Amino acid sequence: MSELTAADFDEVLASDEPCYLIELLQAAGSTPRDAGAMMIVGRDKIYGTIGGGSAEWVAIKAARSFIEGAKYVERQTIKLGPEIDQCCGGSLDISYHLVDESIRAKFNRLEKVQPPIEVLIFGAGHTGLALADALVPLGMNIRIIDTRPEYATRTEKHKMHNLALPEEAVREAKPGAVYVITTHDHSLDFIITAEALARGDAVYVGMIGSPTKRAVLKSWLGDNNYDAASIENLHCPIGGTLVKNKQPEVIAAMSVAEILLAIQNQTT
Repeated sequence: MSELTAADFDEVLASDEPCYLIELLQAAGSTPRDAGAMMIVGRDKIYGTIGGGSAEWVAIKAARSFIEGAKYVERQTIKLGPEIDQCCGGSLDISYHLVDESIRAKFNRLEKVQPPIEVLIFGAGHTGLALADALVPLGMNIRIIDTRPEYATRTEKHKMHNLALPEEAVREAKPGAVYVITTHDHSLDFIITAEALARGDAVYVGMIGSPTKRAVLKSWLGDNNYDAASIENLHCPIGGTLVKNKQPEVIAAMSVAEILLAIQNQTT
């Protein structure tokens, strides 16, 4: 996983080995990561990333020099130019801090201020599980909901929930959630999708299917006292139609890109 986690800090502190937190304070121009990216560097271990390439290596080298006794410098500006064999043209303002309990506490506060996005995947079939697997590296709070009791233990990698009325999970979700509907039953898909669209606060609502299924859903919404116009906020087919490949892993990859774009549009 490229993003730091609380477990990374716990591991570093438990090791009693000196490590430095490198935080990207400001990014100007074209840069591989934005402000807020963080990594931890020790003598032999690295957690997270501030973008890779020569700029990251400069930062790693500086942190390791502090560990070996070089004069400590709290902040540094790294220009992404020919001096370090990078041609991005931007610059990074970064800070270095020895990892201790106070740094760990600061990270905890940041996590609470920026809680992970909640993703509800309805349907524990091949596509639903492939999507959950693809989302794991992005640090989201993933829940898989299925009506079939035998599917509750289908995988131990994700949070599985067996619900007879999955639409209840939609009603109980936090604002700003992501809903992806991939069940085995079209009627169930329609009920869950209708509830997600009716909330009006979803970052993303996607339903597996086809243009024909989308058209049927639009009529179904009007016939069942939902706002048929809300279908304009629905992504169906999930992942779009540009890539002509229906393998679950391909649909999952395209859907992740679609979800990330929706999140970006929501925050800009």
